[in-house]
Amino acid sequence: MKKYITLLFSIGLIMSSYAQIGKASDPLATKVLEKLKKKYDSFISLEADFTLEMKLSGQNTETQNGKIVQDGEMYLLSLADQVIYNNGTYVWIHLKSNKEVQLSDADFEEESEIMSPKDMLRIYESNEYIYAITDVRTENGKKLTEIEFKPLDRDSEYIKMRISINRKDNIMKKIAIFVRDGSKYTVSLENIESNKTYDEKIFAFDKVAHPGVHVEDLRID
Repeated sequence: MKKYITLLFSIGLIMSSYAQIGKASDPLATKVLEKLKKKYDSFISLEADFTLEMKLSGQNTETQNGKIVQDGEMYLLSLADQVIYNNGTYVWIHLKSNKEVQLSDADFEEESEIMSPKDMLRIYESNEYIYAITDVRTENGKKLTEIEFKPLDRDSEYIKMRISINRKDNIMKKIAIFVRDGSKYTVSLENIESNKTYDEKIFAFDKVAHPGVHVEDLRID
């Protein structure tokens, strides 16, 4: 369960095709990514609905709808079966069917590579991946630029990834990640809003509002 949560935040910008671009990234793609990053860096807060489609190797396709709200270092990630709260100090993972919450330190969660939408846009600057524009098309009346990524590390868990960017408003619309075990994860983003003001309370689990839910305290101190 936690694996696709990790994927949702680490599927930023990490891939491309060796056959198409050799060992250097596409400078045109870099310009698109820099423009995209500049826009997302200007956001104080970000909110979006998303659809997560998971095609796991040897299993039926599973689809979940959710919402992400980010304000600075704080975020709220809501799915049908679980909700993750992060107020910058602590992280609560609410497993709804188990009526359980796992509470841990926020810095401890760094080990799981959970990243915010803005954080993942910095990955392409790490020089650990190559990327190129692979398609420019119209989908549902929207002009999209597709950029594909591939890790330089041949032992990476991921084979390749594609992101689709709306050329009109310079917003990321879709992310598809291909895993070495044959699985594929696709995240489609809708109803993106920026720079809204949020009460910090929404980024922390409210035990009073969830009676009967057990809190497992995994904090180090």
